[in-house]
Amino acid sequence: MRIAVVGLVSVFLASVVALVGTFAYTYAHVAEDLPELDQYSATELAQTSVVYDSTGNVVDELHGVQNRFVVGLDEIDPTLRDAVIAIEDHRFYEHRGVDFEAIGRAAGENAASLSVRQGGSTITQQLVKNTYIAQEQRQIPSLQRKMTEASLAWQYEEEHEKDEILEQYLNTVYFGANAYGIEAAALTYYDKEATDLTLPESALLAGIINLPGTYDPFNDPERARTRRDVVLDRT
Repeated sequence: MRIAVVGLVSVFLASVVALVGTFAYTYAHVAEDLPELDQYSATELAQTSVVYDSTGNVVDELHGVQNRFVVGLDEIDPTLRDAVIAIEDHRFYEHRGVDFEAIGRAAGENAASLSVRQGGSTITQQLVKNTYIAQEQRQIPSLQRKMTEASLAWQYEEEHEKDEILEQYLNTVYFGANAYGIEAAALTYYDKEATDLTLPESALLAGIINLPGTYDPFNDPERARTRRDVVLDRT
């Protein structure tokens, strides 16, 4: 039985290596046929409107589906920025939008568990998916879509600085509980601005990004804390 399992894992690992190699080879040879970034239109970020009374006190907040307050990178505590990079894309400042090393590592971890538990998308790829790819296409698993995202991410990094990309990502990504962007998340979960977050708070929020429904501290505090500890170990 053990020999059979080892053999199965070996075959699976070989298949994974071949898949990663095929992805890299295919991307390199079809990149010129992939769409250009300027062929896409970025989704305009919806923001929450704040209503004040005559004395300057907040009396209401108005928003549609997305509750969001756009803030600059300097208005986000560094512990949050570090935590997000650590758990979502630890080579963010090293790659060019596509991290083949991360793709290979994720494939290996998936092979070891005989399941798909890890992804290889960079922060830039996630940003591109959330702002340039149509909502109905984002959940469709296909090699063509992944290559499109990779191509657009590569182009996006040629035109934008890393800190600009990180700022846009942190204002775009979903944190659960109808909170889009880190400022809305900080206010929703901790009733404070993103600039005032502590390291444990930042780690918990960063941990939500991967699976907002699963790691929402309102729905499952214990699971959210466990995920927070994983982030802290990597930060």
